[in-house]
Amino acid sequence: MKTGKEANKVKLITPFVMLLGTAIISIHTYLQRFAMGDWLVIVLGSAVLFLILGASLEKMITYFMRINQEKEDAERAAEEAEMAEMEAEAGEELDIDAEGGDTDPREFRQ
Repeated sequence: MKTGKEANKVKLITPFVMLLGTAIISIHTYLQRFAMGDWLVIVLGSAVLFLILGASLEKMITYFMRINQEKEDAERAAEEAEMAEMEAEAGEELDIDAEGGDTDPREFRQ
């Protein structure tokens, strides 16, 4: 997974979802003039609910970021292997041409 700022942003998903959801619920229940005891139970229950939702959302995003990072790493490794193979083939051609060759080794330089 990526480090630095992106990892820190992902860690903030849970508290942001919890605080935003709970704030909306608490304002709505306050404006509906619920009794204080009922209001506290509803706000506490919504805080727990949004905590669970935020944590599951954070885990899903982390999972998908890890999958994308693994794909990028695999593609990068395949490209490096292909480049190494191409360089090895170019080196073999230069060796063959240098032994009895007709061609100038400068032709293969990029």
